[in-house]
Amino acid sequence: MKKLTALIGILVVCIVFVVYKNINSSLNPNIVPVKNINLPIAGTWILDRYVFTGDSSISEDKAKSMLGEKAEFSDKGVYFDNLICKNPSFKVKILDSKDYFQNNFKIDPSSIGINEKYIKVVTVSSEDNFFDEFIEINKNVMLKFTDGIIFFFVKDGTQINNSEFKNIDKNNSKLIIPKSQKETNSKSGLLLGLKCIDETGLGYNYRTLWISSSYGKIMPIVNIKDLVVPRKSGFWKVGVKKVWEKGVKKDIVWGETLGNNKTSRIKYRSISGISSEILFVGEEYISMDDKKVYNDDDGDQRFERGDFSVLPLDNFDGNKMDFSKAFGDDAGSRLKYSADLYLKKVNLSKNKIDENKLQTNWSVDRRSGRWMLRGRIPYGDFDVMYAAPTILTDYDDLYPSFDVIKKDIPDAVDAYTSPNRDFIVVLTETELKIYSLNNKKIGKLDKEFDLKNGETAVMSQWSLGSYVDEWNKLIKNMKKN
Repeated sequence: MKKLTALIGILVVCIVFVVYKNINSSLNPNIVPVKNINLPIAGTWILDRYVFTGDSSISEDKAKSMLGEKAEFSDKGVYFDNLICKNPSFKVKILDSKDYFQNNFKIDPSSIGINEKYIKVVTVSSEDNFFDEFIEINKNVMLKFTDGIIFFFVKDGTQINNSEFKNIDKNNSKLIIPKSQKETNSKSGLLLGLKCIDETGLGYNYRTLWISSSYGKIMPIVNIKDLVVPRKSGFWKVGVKKVWEKGVKKDIVWGETLGNNKTSRIKYRSISGISSEILFVGEEYISMDDKKVYNDDDGDQRFERGDFSVLPLDNFDGNKMDFSKAFGDDAGSRLKYSADLYLKKVNLSKNKIDENKLQTNWSVDRRSGRWMLRGRIPYGDFDVMYAAPTILTDYDDLYPSFDVIKKDIPDAVDAYTSPNRDFIVVLTETELKIYSLNNKKIGKLDKEFDLKNGETAVMSQWSLGSYVDEWNKLIKNMKKN
């Protein structure tokens, strides 16, 4: 009897639990995530003025008619210009104001009265769908960029002095940009170093293309033999001279300073029985692939895989650059991790690596619009999971992304975007193409230039503003001589 009573009791408890769980009543509340009510931008903001920064599909009359419009921000929605984002989510980035405005608008923030060192960039989306981006300058001033216009907002109920909007006059929609800044924004130039296999098939030829733009016009492309390298100490020329030693080819890598229409040999690197292929040249460093050269039984020249090397231009006949010593222990651990990852991929995880040799057996290589780091071990070459630092590559920003470029230009294999984002250089297997960039999109094709068979890039150095004119004079003098 006691067992039956206990069994009935357990049954009743189970029934009550199931019924309670499924009854939709105040006794069984649903637990929902608490929304974050501390919004990065909240309340009502008034569109106070605007300025055109470039070409726009929005007319002057349309922009003027928008003055006084309100932008509303709450946890329920964001409303502006008849567009609604319901149940918004916000992502906030604190960025250096000078870098942000230079990269996105090609202006110095001080030219529009923004003196804050940092700004708050707020991205608004709903269910992972992007809605808009707003830039909060301070608690009273906010702006947004759209289609070649910067819109300036003030917090509702706030009185703003005109000094807050230096150079942005309600009666003048054109941005007042200092002459020096305007020149920087309007001129850009690229020294693009290229290599291809020479006529013997045993080495490489190198050349440099000078590509420049002035106030939206692409200038004629200039072709120069060898690699013209801009450095802080002045311009250099770098190349490879092929010589024969006891019937075996070896390469002499040389560097010369340029100036006063004269050249003076100052550096060279020569290793017996080694053929050196230049993979990359930067302002301070050179990266090479050193192949071992020998004659087979028939007397034919053969190449055997050797080592990578990265060396300072000022001492490229000296010791190789040690990865960890150059970039820190964290970088060194990423190099080792990348090698281990490669071994795992090729099912050689149990094989050991000479870590000391690994630290100097790496290179800089070009692929899909980026300079990348490559490592080498006896079992193959691998990508290093560490971004190429600016100490090596300097400016290397690509815009738009290579995936977007491939959609518009399917045969693209490499690309370079001007820091002013006014043009983009695209390489295919056979041609170099220059396109204009308009409103973040690839525009019309401006120029085409034939490439040699198998030609690829080993250097990319950019200049802006008055430096474009200086580089142009140097290039013209070199062509005369």
